[in-house]
Amino acid sequence: MSQTETSEATRALAAEGDFSGYVDDYAGFCRDILGIRVWSRQIEMANTVANDPKKLIAYRSGQKTGKTTGNASIALWWIATRRKGVVIVTSSSGSQLKNQLWKEIRRLFEDPKDVDRLAIAKTARTLKELLGADCSLDPATGIRVPDGRAIFGFSTNKTDRAGGYSGAELLILADEASGIDASIGEALEGNCVGGGRLLATGTPLEPIGWFFDIFQKRQEAWVCRRIDSRETYDRTLAFARQ
Repeated sequence: MSQTETSEATRALAAEGDFSGYVDDYAGFCRDILGIRVWSRQIEMANTVANDPKKLIAYRSGQKTGKTTGNASIALWWIATRRKGVVIVTSSSGSQLKNQLWKEIRRLFEDPKDVDRLAIAKTARTLKELLGADCSLDPATGIRVPDGRAIFGFSTNKTDRAGGYSGAELLILADEASGIDASIGEALEGNCVGGGRLLATGTPLEPIGWFFDIFQKRQEAWVCRRIDSRETYDRTLAFARQ
């Protein structure tokens, strides 16, 4: 579905907190509910996360390609459109998680005064209002929807804390994955045995480690994609035409 084809019926249901019409329409959800425009590689990433049978997805990219906004919007789309959706977000450090990814999740979830959002969104109500949930400053507390859906996060160097999660509609987002230790990365993968999905994104820093090995040695198990920073020129042109 394109970014212009969302039906009025879908929008009407969303205005009442029913986002089921967006389950296969990440771009429409971002536009109508979050009030942001997403570009082709972000849409590709969301669709791959939702539909690829491998369930383990890795994207490596340069700077300024929209990784943080992509991860944040995918997390919110996931819990809004999946009845038992749970998202775990993690990163290479606690400060990175709180000051980058979690900050962006909070902005998209609850900022009613964002001028750009009000110019694009099809509803004046924020996702916070529509879901009836609060977003904590602390990623560990996260967003807890009354019906059990949730987004929460942690950064850890302890393997036992990174494992033990399960669920068919579980999504794990590993941001700045090039800095995640192999033992932690493998524990995150183990959570997907019960049907969950894992998206690892990052900018390559060193030719070693869990994230590096995904692209060099483990492509049979993972969907491996690259986004070139030079593609952002095409992204800017696409936004200008919308």
